[in-house]
Amino acid sequence: MKLLNRITNIYLIYIFIFFILIIDQSGYSNILVFKWNMYVIFSIIYILAMLIIAMFKILNKSISINEFRFNKVYIFALIYLLLMIISTIISPYKNYNLIIGSPRMQGLLVNIIYIISFIIVSLTYKFNKNILYVVLLPSIVLGILIIIQSFNFNNAICGTDYCYGTIGNVDTIGLLYTMYITLSLTLFIFANKLNKIYLFVSVILSLIVMMIINVTSMYVSLFIIMLLILPYVVLRSNYLLKYLIIVLSILVVLLIYQLDKYYILIPFIIIVMIFILILHNRYYNIMCKKNIKISYTLLIIFIILLILGIYMINFKSGLLYELHSIMHGQFDDSFGTYRMYLIKRTIKMINIKNILLGSGVDTFYIIFTNNYFNDLVSRGYVNINDSACNIYLTMIINIGILGLSSFLLFIMSVFRLIKNNISEISICLLITILSYLIQGLFNIEVVIVTPIFYLLISIYISYQKSIEK
Repeated sequence: MKLLNRITNIYLIYIFIFFILIIDQSGYSNILVFKWNMYVIFSIIYILAMLIIAMFKILNKSISINEFRFNKVYIFALIYLLLMIISTIISPYKNYNLIIGSPRMQGLLVNIIYIISFIIVSLTYKFNKNILYVVLLPSIVLGILIIIQSFNFNNAICGTDYCYGTIGNVDTIGLLYTMYITLSLTLFIFANKLNKIYLFVSVILSLIVMMIINVTSMYVSLFIIMLLILPYVVLRSNYLLKYLIIVLSILVVLLIYQLDKYYILIPFIIIVMIFILILHNRYYNIMCKKNIKISYTLLIIFIILLILGIYMINFKSGLLYELHSIMHGQFDDSFGTYRMYLIKRTIKMINIKNILLGSGVDTFYIIFTNNYFNDLVSRGYVNINDSACNIYLTMIINIGILGLSSFLLFIMSVFRLIKNNISEISICLLITILSYLIQGLFNIEVVIVTPIFYLLISIYISYQKSIEK
């Protein structure tokens, strides 16, 4: 197992660092093809090498198959994979290249690699906390690069004004950095034996990136995550202090980014932070009431009041205006940077004939173009027709209700692993996985980011196995 673990470590370092940070000279224009080749070629080599070595060692009886410790998660993952294969085989669009896929190349091949590499990594990787530093290293390096590019140095990499760093499109960066900021801030709050300075630097740079790219879905995801962990945090004084530091850091970065509007509040925030730091240890433990049911009940009440407030107040613009309008039955195509245009038409595309297994992996582009090509051209939306900008709706079109259900069962089985062994790192990894799933309501699967999601699940499973021993 030691050799398999070493090879898996190399693979993880490659994906988490080199795959994210390396780009070729063509820049953004070729970034998807370049990243796809980087991922697919190296992953196939890794999978084949691991299978050959594992079979050789099993046949030589140097390792036992029982050492791999299979569980129900792998069954659900394989069912999900099997349904994708069946959907592709019976697809009415087999004359298209569904193995590679188009135009984001999310075809059957890359989905097979996602699942197989996830299984192999989680079976062979022996958890080491240093992998968490490896995962977050690109958040720092890439963050510095994006900050530099924001000062009119963008042509050095991308050649356009709507992409940054070695990732490209701002929505893709938002999807990646949602996981980075969630992992770094939760580890900063909950994990006591990790380097807090390293984690805090990652948090701050991730916040700055969030302000630079200004992707609404990233703000929404961060708000939801901070709300979800709040009831758990307020019950423990040592967590609350670090939570408040994160909240105040968010406010400070926000104010600095919009210094011309809110500079007068910065000294006040600094004074409040110092006040909290001085008084926290002396007084908070007296006030803390350890009742998690009450804590989450109050959160639910707050959410209900927030929803009622959004429904009743007529906002003039922005996200709250869009939410207010949707609650009143107004579904303008422009909402969510034209995501509503896609969602409305995707729902109409759901065909009862293909409801169970869909039309084949990565066929959304084909179906949407066939149905709405003239409408897309007339509106000038020809570049937004390859996904519903919602991974769950896209799955219904591609692999049907059964495919989506199998994916959700796979995810549920991952979350159920924590029920008997809860630890700080488990919580942090699960919340990070959840942040990707929340982003899935507003974003897409893409080979530049999705491998990170599956490998984080692998690391989580590996960690759970390590604390079960």
